[in-house]
Amino acid sequence: VLSSWPCLAAGPWYVSPEGNAAADCLSADTACASINRVLQDMAFVPGDTVRVAAGIYNGGPSIAEVVNIDVSAVISGGWNTGFSVQSGLTTIDGELARRGVRISGNVEVEIDRLLITNGATGGDGGGIAVESGIVTITNSTVSGNSAFAGGGILVADAEVLLVDSVVKDNTANTIAGGILNQDFATLTVERTAFHNNRVTSNGNGGAIFNTAGSFVYASECELSENSAQAGGAIYTDGDVVLTNCTVSDNFATSQGGGIYQGNINAILTLNNVTQSHNSAKDFYGGLYSTWNASVTTRNTIIADNDAPTAPNCTTEVPINSAGYNLIGDPAWCNIVLGVGDIVDGNPALAPLADNGGPTRTRALYDTSDAVDGGDPGGCRDELYSIITIDQRETPRPQGASCDIGAYEGSVPALTLDPANYLPLDPGNTWTYRMDYEPCLLYTSPSPRDS
Repeated sequence: VLSSWPCLAAGPWYVSPEGNAAADCLSADTACASINRVLQDMAFVPGDTVRVAAGIYNGGPSIAEVVNIDVSAVISGGWNTGFSVQSGLTTIDGELARRGVRISGNVEVEIDRLLITNGATGGDGGGIAVESGIVTITNSTVSGNSAFAGGGILVADAEVLLVDSVVKDNTANTIAGGILNQDFATLTVERTAFHNNRVTSNGNGGAIFNTAGSFVYASECELSENSAQAGGAIYTDGDVVLTNCTVSDNFATSQGGGIYQGNINAILTLNNVTQSHNSAKDFYGGLYSTWNASVTTRNTIIADNDAPTAPNCTTEVPINSAGYNLIGDPAWCNIVLGVGDIVDGNPALAPLADNGGPTRTRALYDTSDAVDGGDPGGCRDELYSIITIDQRETPRPQGASCDIGAYEGSVPALTLDPANYLPLDPGNTWTYRMDYEPCLLYTSPSPRDS
């Protein structure tokens, strides 16, 4: 890729909480105190690097955002006071009074090692608003921000690559607690977790809201404990491709605890996804897709989700099975079965946990029907390319064939002490299962929970 940035850069530039406002910002000893001061300097050349020491930056009460980027730049955070080691995070603190970062213009921006928190706006994008350009965000956390829409991040008419990062604990009033991807934007996510993002009103898309004409491509990702009225994890009217992702423990106050696909022209593709333990108060605990939309699944688990109606899935048009899927309770699921599909199978999933790798997963117990249940020719993506790793970046396969879902390999099944079981009344058909923590057992009146 040939960059359009000039070759004669003036930087790198240096910013520190202890910096001097009158300094030239061009050395560690002459660091200034403001990122904006550097970006607005007449000597700043588009594409320059700004090294920012760890510490807290709030911008002051007179501005709309802590950091305003309207020029191509590399913002490199987390440096120690001597700018010799980059190991921490630089905190951009909106103090619940202003947005964290705004990016606008035809720019190319790289952001590394920032903690963007307490951003707030009555508009969109409380933590980061990317209004145009090409932006890469790495090794960063977007947490505790709020907005009318897109509590954590707004991506509008832009291309954003989000890598090795965390989007958590953000809120929105209307849609998109975590990220709002709109206006024909493209969001690419790698090795990133979306956790506990929510929409506070009767809005949709707890972690991600993807509008018509926009695209989301996510791999090795975790979407967990997000919540909204519909689409606890994802609400999409555009195209979404998930590969090696875990969609777990999300909640919808109405429908689509995991994923809700609401547009007739939308395309949803799930490759080696584990979609489990999501719930909805009314309908469609795991997955819902509307009329004339398209859903394709391959080597994917959809099981152990819960709702009064359609616990695992309902699609108005049959799911396109590309083979080797494991569907739990098939009631209400509309799927034309493909080769190797397992229906009403036992996924035997362990609790959501840190099993290695950048994001959390649900391990497979060795009793799972998903173990070695994937395509014997190799698990493949939508381009028919072989998927060589799992969500943890563990090589596939570990056995005779790759495993179904986001986790490759297995762990020994738990051995339960019979003394922990309560006696069953005569004729009682209820059964017992493990809850999310070891040794916490509960009863369930539904056969699908056995």
